[in-house]
Amino acid sequence: MSKAIKSMEATIRLFFLVVLTLLWSGCEKDITVELPQGEKKPVVDGRLFSGDYPRVWITYTFPFFTPLQGINIYDPNSIAQFLALDAEVTVSDGTVTEYLSLVLDTTYFPPVFYMGDTIVGQPGRSYFLTIRLHGKTYTAVTTIPPIVALDSLRWKPEGQLDSLGPCNLYFTDPPQYGNIYRLFCKRQGYVHYRPIFDPSVLDDQSFNGLRIEFPFYRPDPKNFVFYNSDTLTAQEQRERFYWKRGDTIYVRFCTIDRPAYEFLRTFEESANTSGNPFSNPSSVKSNIQGGAMGGWVGYGAFDIWTVAQ
Repeated sequence: MSKAIKSMEATIRLFFLVVLTLLWSGCEKDITVELPQGEKKPVVDGRLFSGDYPRVWITYTFPFFTPLQGINIYDPNSIAQFLALDAEVTVSDGTVTEYLSLVLDTTYFPPVFYMGDTIVGQPGRSYFLTIRLHGKTYTAVTTIPPIVALDSLRWKPEGQLDSLGPCNLYFTDPPQYGNIYRLFCKRQGYVHYRPIFDPSVLDDQSFNGLRIEFPFYRPDPKNFVFYNSDTLTAQEQRERFYWKRGDTIYVRFCTIDRPAYEFLRTFEESANTSGNPFSNPSSVKSNIQGGAMGGWVGYGAFDIWTVAQ
């Protein structure tokens, strides 16, 4: 039985003990319970897009009972406890090995990550990640599959909404079974591509070799796990998730390998269930070896854009 399962069982027993105690004693006195926390583990978010350099974020698991909205992302002291800033990170393509440097880029969250400047992702190649942190070594391998091109994009209004609606993408899935995709997109004003809403990954099990029409909606410009969506104006709330007439819609259609798919699929399922996928315990299927959580993902990226009109 894993430590995570034992921790969850202990938490459940403690919960019922507290409930029974409250029922027995009524409201006559306050009871303070120190809730147990899971083991602190490294979390890896490694990305390598075709035509780009590797980027690797290394953080630590958030405490299971800590709401993420309670973390002040603008306070360095608040987030520093979750950042691994002293790791040795290397990426190899089987021929060349490079050490990634720690960089600061405030357009990302977290704003500190490890980045290369030599190896560039290429479809059809495998890439090996090695992380040495506090006397432990974590490894992973990912493959960038061949790129699959989209045929076109087309926006159309939804129902009675004459200026708001989804965008459709069109492509033909290759005849070989086992192609897997992840979709990122953005509109004008977004700094970075964002994955579409759950699920952002899909395999071709149900449409192998067919021509596909796939509708998708606009992701938020930032992750509201850490921000409060109540700060949106009434108009922003009405338009949320929709592409708007006149928008420039940018799409990054990516191929990924099977281990990356299993990681991303379970990550999104866990985040959708608990809101905190990297708390302990977690059911995310990491492709990192050595005890770390997270994933190392290679993307075969095809970029395309259109104007909603």
